[in-house]
Amino acid sequence: MSRSIFKPLVLALGISLGASASAATITDTITQDKLVRALGSHKFTHDITDEGFALGSAISGTLTIQIRDDASDRFDFLPEVRIVIVDGFDFDTGGLTLGDFNTTLGVRAVGSLNDDGKLDVTVQSILGDFRVGTSILTVETNDVPAPGTLGLLGVALAALGFVRRQVVR
Repeated sequence: MSRSIFKPLVLALGISLGASASAATITDTITQDKLVRALGSHKFTHDITDEGFALGSAISGTLTIQIRDDASDRFDFLPEVRIVIVDGFDFDTGGLTLGDFNTTLGVRAVGSLNDDGKLDVTVQSILGDFRVGTSILTVETNDVPAPGTLGLLGVALAALGFVRRQVVR
């Protein structure tokens, strides 16, 4: 292999190893059974900082909230309408729901996670009463691992040794 081709090849390999990233999934589950009366609300916070989350590494996520009928009121024939508010009333991630809530996190919600590792959620009754059950936040992160950096160093040292050997000959 000629020397002019070898150097760019080694450089490209080193850059690809050094820039390699691994995706990790963090799941935060809040188990609850909270009764929300008509026109009432329930607030809770998902905190993924204790799950090994590195601030700024969230790339996407999903939020699932179990919401079920209380079935204890005499107006049980009416639909129960709820609004889920995620980190402020902006409809980036939240919205109206008649059943369980399941959504992909919007840009602002992912940004909020990147800022402080927390996601504030409010489930509010518009019509009827219900129970808020388990809430599951799943976040995909992008972390650059230390082995990628070590791989880059190893390739660079090997390339230097090979080039030195070629020059000595």
